[in-house]
Amino acid sequence: MMRRVSTGVELVWRKRTWRCVEASCPVKVFTEQDERVAPPRALLTTRACWWAIGQIRHEHASVAGIARQVGTTWNTVWAAVRPSWHFELQIESHDGNSHQAHRLLSP
Repeated sequence: MMRRVSTGVELVWRKRTWRCVEASCPVKVFTEQDERVAPPRALLTTRACWWAIGQIRHEHASVAGIARQVGTTWNTVWAAVRPSWHFELQIESHDGNSHQAHRLLSP
């Protein structure tokens, strides 16, 4: 469920917790995860990371600006975006723009 709040949009995610009652089960309690939404222990959703990368690449937004919009810190945004950004740099390396993009984003 998503709802508007004064700082933007708040995502409310209900995680289901499952319990195994079998004595032989090595994992007694686990939570349901959907890696299409966010990998385990993610700071931002997958969609939010790609949105942030798009804002940085096409709208010339800064990581600090993205953090303000999302309502978090620079470190949180960079930690979430960095793995995907490095993947993007590998793709761009064929057209020669990766050096300039890396220079713009390096902390």
